[in-house]
Amino acid sequence: MDKPESLVKLGSYPDSISAHMIKGVLSTNGVECVLSNDVMSNIIPLPSISWGEVSVFVFQKDLELAKEILNSEIVDNPEQE
Repeated sequence: MDKPESLVKLGSYPDSISAHMIKGVLSTNGVECVLSNDVMSNIIPLPSISWGEVSVFVFQKDLELAKEILNSEIVDNPEQE
């Protein structure tokens, strides 16, 4: 079983701006998260290539809450379009 303090991937976003918007929404709702590949996506902005995406990670204990927050009707989640 995963430890509650383990980081798990919540999702990937095509650019740094989208990932930072998600991070802001989560932070506002009390969910800590970290971004991965943020710098690389700014240096070489190629959203059509998977290594150009920015991943958002949350703690295992917050994963379900983070999904609920992002699936709410208030948030425009680009991954769902």
